[in-house]
Amino acid sequence: MTDAEGDDHLEGGKVIAAKDIQWETKDVPYDQFDPEMVELCRVINEFPGIVTSSSCQGFLDDHRPGNPWHVYFECHGLPSLEGYASIEFLVYLKREARADGFDMDVGVSASAPVLNGVCQSMWFTIHCRNRHPNDYAAFLRKMRNEIFFIPDTRGDNPEDRHG
Repeated sequence: MTDAEGDDHLEGGKVIAAKDIQWETKDVPYDQFDPEMVELCRVINEFPGIVTSSSCQGFLDDHRPGNPWHVYFECHGLPSLEGYASIEFLVYLKREARADGFDMDVGVSASAPVLNGVCQSMWFTIHCRNRHPNDYAAFLRKMRNEIFFIPDTRGDNPEDRHG
């Protein structure tokens, strides 16, 4: 890994650092979310190429005592390099979050592609058993600003990728 000036992080490619990424705004019905999950879902939805699909505040406010809060997310449309980088970062961050005191996990699941469409059947979950989702939202935003990168595909010609 090199510095945030766009030096190579991908073999043969450049990256865009978090400070230079235009964060996405997606049309998501936050008024239908559990109130304690809105801020975390907003932060996740700012990442390129992914979108939250549902969430539950779990143990918070005795909503579902003993159950962790969780958020489901998936690719926003067909998978993209930016979406892959976002998912990879969120999965990696589990280790850092645990070191910071979050009793959390990240999971992946998929339904049959024949039923839901190839490249449209996989989803991911983040769930936590101890701290508030707003704490994780702040942690996620801080870490994103420090160490998140996406591939710089500006000017790429798809034909050049196949030699």
